[in-house]
Amino acid sequence: MESQDYQKLIVAVDFDGTIACRDENHNLVVIPGADTYIRKIRELGHTIVLYTCREGKNQWKAEKFMEDHNIPYDRINANFPGQIALYGHDSRKINADVYVDDKAVGGMPSWETVYNWVVELSHKLPYTVSNDPYFTPTNKLSTADETSITD
Repeated sequence: MESQDYQKLIVAVDFDGTIACRDENHNLVVIPGADTYIRKIRELGHTIVLYTCREGKNQWKAEKFMEDHNIPYDRINANFPGQIALYGHDSRKINADVYVDDKAVGGMPSWETVYNWVVELSHKLPYTVSNDPYFTPTNKLSTADETSITD
């Protein structure tokens, strides 16, 4: 690791029920801590990928909500070009080091817990998916290994 003592992670974050929810008047509101801790994660240099089942007009509404609440993200429902080139295809599943989703086993922890977990994980992992769209992993698989994985 160069000039830092932690790995930069790709953090995929769901929208509905994780970043935003409906209040008693059916208005879309920020889940407590989501905006603050997503900003803090991004400020540490980690990449935020918004992943959501929303598309079309509803996706635009989610993007507008993120903008209106100053919640940063780097991509939405999209893998990085370097990942696509490495694996030879663009999987429907977002490739990330961490997935934050209210539908996870055990439910959604507090955003403070998520933040602390991301920080701890970024100091533990010897290798992660890089947030550089043109990354070359240090533990690149051999051609034989790549063949066995994709078969």
